[in-house]
Amino acid sequence: MVLLDLGAAENRFRARNGEQVTRDEHYYLMRLLISERGKPTAEGEEALFQPLWVADLEAAEPMLTFDSERAFVARARAAYRRPSTAAG
Repeated sequence: MVLLDLGAAENRFRARNGEQVTRDEHYYLMRLLISERGKPTAEGEEALFQPLWVADLEAAEPMLTFDSERAFVARARAAYRRPSTAAG
């Protein structure tokens, strides 16, 4: 379930093949509706990344590579602490 739209960012990087990539990325604070967590899967360009489940937002932040990703986790942590968002 989507609890909050955390916003979007335009990211630019050079792909492994040397191509310059510009990508719009959208971030959401979400909550599982069931307790069972399946193995994350990715297709297309997302398959270049290694999705995984993390126990909590504080554990996730230092695992991220880019400052922009950490900024969105910080937004999610701040929003999750607000009672109206945490209640979902």
